[in-house]
Amino acid sequence: MKTKWWHNYPWRNIQTNMRQIDMKDIDAQQYVSELKAFGASLAMINVGGIIASYETELEDQTQSDYLSGDSMGTIIDACHAAGLRVIARMDFSKVREPIFHKHPDWAYRSAEGKIINYNGDVHACINGGYQQEYAYKIMREVLEKFPIDGVFFNMGGFTDTDYSYNYYGFCHCDNCKKKFRERFGLEIPTEKNMKDERYRKYLLFKEQVVAEEKSRMADFVHSINPNVAVDLYDIGRVESNTEYKRTLPYYQYSSSSNTRVLRGISSTLIPSNCSVDFIGFFYRHVAVSAAQQKLRLYQELANLGGLDYYLIGRLDNHQDKTGFPAIKEVFSFHKQHEDIYTKTLRSCATTLLLKSKIWETLAEERGWVRALTENHINFDEALEDEFLSHPLEKYATIIVPGIEKLASASVAKLTEFAASGGDVVVVGNSAYYDEQYAIVNNPFSGLLGIEAMEYRSNDMISSMLKRTEDELKRFPSMKETEVLMLGDQYLYARYGKEVEKLLSLIPPHLYGPPERCYYTQETTLPGLTINPIGKGRGIFIPWQPGTLFYREGYDNTFFFLSDVLLSILGEKPLAKDLTPMVEVTYSKEIGDAFRLVQLVNTSGHFGTSYFKALEVQDVVLTVPCETKLSSVTSLKSGKEVSFTQHQGEVTITLPVLGEFDCLVLR
Repeated sequence: MKTKWWHNYPWRNIQTNMRQIDMKDIDAQQYVSELKAFGASLAMINVGGIIASYETELEDQTQSDYLSGDSMGTIIDACHAAGLRVIARMDFSKVREPIFHKHPDWAYRSAEGKIINYNGDVHACINGGYQQEYAYKIMREVLEKFPIDGVFFNMGGFTDTDYSYNYYGFCHCDNCKKKFRERFGLEIPTEKNMKDERYRKYLLFKEQVVAEEKSRMADFVHSINPNVAVDLYDIGRVESNTEYKRTLPYYQYSSSSNTRVLRGISSTLIPSNCSVDFIGFFYRHVAVSAAQQKLRLYQELANLGGLDYYLIGRLDNHQDKTGFPAIKEVFSFHKQHEDIYTKTLRSCATTLLLKSKIWETLAEERGWVRALTENHINFDEALEDEFLSHPLEKYATIIVPGIEKLASASVAKLTEFAASGGDVVVVGNSAYYDEQYAIVNNPFSGLLGIEAMEYRSNDMISSMLKRTEDELKRFPSMKETEVLMLGDQYLYARYGKEVEKLLSLIPPHLYGPPERCYYTQETTLPGLTINPIGKGRGIFIPWQPGTLFYREGYDNTFFFLSDVLLSILGEKPLAKDLTPMVEVTYSKEIGDAFRLVQLVNTSGHFGTSYFKALEVQDVVLTVPCETKLSSVTSLKSGKEVSFTQHQGEVTITLPVLGEFDCLVLR
């Protein structure tokens, strides 16, 4: 089978999300020249959908009124002549208002029958005739007119929120109502309520429809041209972005985590997490900090992804170019070392963190990402489908961070993994719903040794967990504190006799006035349990330490998470004494021709700002490696780095770390 062009391609993508007016005076040669100056190898260009940036022959695709510059065909040809691949950006989420009036059945409809009309763009329903039929006519025209190399579909799925973040509710168009009724024999609900079976079935309905449409469109594109890379089928593309007045805290590991999830366990997707140039929808022309842009791109490299940068408009007429030097620097570094980054690389991680969704991240997941990263533990992330479809022999530990919907097959696979000798950590209310969104009261009874899951309390403020002196050896970070902050949620359960219970719950108590701030009750309810199962262990944490650490960030919670990882699970950090502000990853070329230790310095993240990272001196790293090495080289300095090798481990001393480095072990 012939290898597709995107496999092992030097992925440096720039998405120029062009406005209509950008086609008015676009010069193809200048456009290409700007891309080449950045070191780009791909260009993503708005081609069709809401607005056709070319002369379309389809009457129900609105053609731009600004096609006086070089044509789309000329631009694509110029890109190809310069060695650049071209990905067409398509958007079928909306139609212009005149098209809606011709085809009112194409539109999203609220429960009251209203449309979403945002500045003359009307939201189209995924189950309507536009996305189900007409989009395929547009896609065929684009594929037959232009020699594109890939296609990206913007804003797919059920779009029930506008650009001002106004929420309009579930779509109740006739197409949705008919399809939902045929599948489930129910009417579409009007409110988000997990206690309502209709709402749970509606969530399942949306998942099914989106998955079906993704697969159908990919098959359609490949039937016309199998050498076109399709979004979320051949290319995994998400983004790291910001927004004005977004709820804090900022998530500094967005780019790392997104790239890891796209990469998965052994995914064939090209991981392409784009760094969004602008502050948010409301400020599309103002760039975020250059240091933040650079951090995101280095995190993509460290986690074995391609480089991807996205801005509004063209490069030549962009009004805020403050991020350009940073983008060029990272692109240039990647281009200089294509011989390394275009090889097939695999993570050396033996720890796996399950992830709920691509575009949404639970606070609990983010907290565990922080804890793993800041303890310098090499780890992978994977969605459930990836987890179910791949063997798990490389892993010693799997963490399930409060993912409430989990298939029964996943529960069985996790139980089997533990029985075969692995450690499985289950947090909070994981797997409360199965793959059909049916409620499962005690899903991990066998894995965790839980006889009955009694109830969940969401009113645990002021409650704590207390350690004993005997437990100090299991929780060495708690040497100077006897208690842990618990947060809001706790799961009350009854455990089997073989289950080891650690820490004890102090229930909610008075916290004011100061004269009465003391507790009078301690329980034997645990803060962590360990159940021996076969050759392995099922470990249960009946509260949400990841959520607490992500939102609050106190040492008190970090102590607990670190002790779970390092003491109870026995994880070995890649850098024992290194500041938590440096992210470290470890990977190898698939044939073990070389290995990579990559370091991303996040010390420039300060409060809500991003500045240039501070240098870190005398970085000592220890990585497992049975292969005898002859050299360790820094790609940043070009110099060899001192190392020693003993009993299956390599200890490396890097004299100084700037913003980033990649060490090549041969």
